[in-house]
Amino acid sequence: TMRNLWHGSSARNKRKLGTSSAGAYFLVIVVLFVVLAACSQATPSWIGYLPIQLPLRASRGRGLASWSTALRISSPEGFGEDRNRQELARGKTPTEQHLTGNHGVLQDILDLPYDLISFLARSLDSAVTWANSDPDTQMFWNSRMGILRHKFLDFLVQFRKGRRLPIVSEVAMVRAHRIKHDIEQFEYLVDKDVLDPDLREYVADVVLPDYRRALVAARASSAGLGESTAIAMQYNPDYSSLFSLQGRALHLHDGGSVPGDAIAHRDFEDVENQFSRLEHKAVVMDDFLSAQALEQLHNFLLESTFWLETKPGYVGTYLQSGFASPLVAQIDRELRSKLPQILGKLELQIAWAFMYDGSLGGINTHADDAQVQINMFITPTEANLWSEDATQAAGGMVIFGVGPPSSWGADAFNTDDRASEIGHLIASTGHWNVTIPYLQNRAIMFDSTYFHKTDGISFKPGYKNRRINVTSL
Repeated sequence: TMRNLWHGSSARNKRKLGTSSAGAYFLVIVVLFVVLAACSQATPSWIGYLPIQLPLRASRGRGLASWSTALRISSPEGFGEDRNRQELARGKTPTEQHLTGNHGVLQDILDLPYDLISFLARSLDSAVTWANSDPDTQMFWNSRMGILRHKFLDFLVQFRKGRRLPIVSEVAMVRAHRIKHDIEQFEYLVDKDVLDPDLREYVADVVLPDYRRALVAARASSAGLGESTAIAMQYNPDYSSLFSLQGRALHLHDGGSVPGDAIAHRDFEDVENQFSRLEHKAVVMDDFLSAQALEQLHNFLLESTFWLETKPGYVGTYLQSGFASPLVAQIDRELRSKLPQILGKLELQIAWAFMYDGSLGGINTHADDAQVQINMFITPTEANLWSEDATQAAGGMVIFGVGPPSSWGADAFNTDDRASEIGHLIASTGHWNVTIPYLQNRAIMFDSTYFHKTDGISFKPGYKNRRINVTSL
């Protein structure tokens, strides 16, 4: 039975990418118009009604974003109104909203002539770069995922040396394991030298010392409760960076698509036939992504500080919180084209990535409200202690051959509150299950309504060894 589940392949095809310069001059003209309008002392009120949203590619090299940001055109009176209300509610003046996303960028443009010149040069370069990008990239920015990425960029810190980052909140709900994760990621980014020099200096000299002090305080507050316990921390100047970066992303890898196919070649027709024929709908595909796509996806997840959701033992990112990227869109598009009988008529409901501590366990038994789930394992196999010691837990996934009754809503089967009832349902099938060990570049496609859980986790310490899985529903 298990042999019928496995498909292995490492071959991949290549295709040529085309480029197009159509629209480049139009974008340049629009950018010039926007800048001139912003400089005008009497900006026409009708500018607020222009239905324009320009994708602009930041030309700052390898630092902050090095990808795309969005310029939303609105009247000066509308700049940052929502942000102003939030700042005023915390007793701050609207001028303290700098470094808070697109509105902050526009405010700085209006304030400083140097920034205006710099912005104009960046924008002209960006418009031409975007217009000459490959068709897949252009298609992404016009898609739902592209829109989600645009929106997320409001949460991306626009760092500038010498400017103080505002406090997001006076109280932070934290878990010690999350602060530990952030420290490891910041150290990784500094060591890998992927940040702009000024941002790298800020992270090394300010953020990391702050977070290390915050971890000591968090562990003291949660002593005896475990590092997965959520605690409320009041603002403390000894670790103010923690309160400036709550819910914000400091760095975002471009997550660009790859040439050729992101999904490695295999007999997908046979995969579809087996999935349809099996009584329990679960198929495992090894060597799932091409080598280039796997490396790009892994770097995207390791470098991007978009892990904004914190759960017991792991952190998560979703399409709306930065996970949406050209590569993720490419993988989703190829899944539909290669598995048309299974996925061709289904919509992508949600996708996420989870990164686990490696020693605090995983997700309990639950089901997801979707017809098909694709779950991919990204971390190198050697990080899984099971790969060296078979007595360790395999670190992958356990899928049970039963799902919730039709009378249950999604809130009922995706919670720990009905653990006892779920246990009885699983027992009714004789506890039928398939346990799938964690191996890098392994993908599992299964009926998402089946109950499933993370197998026991025992991974080596270290940021690059953290267990990562990517899921699409």
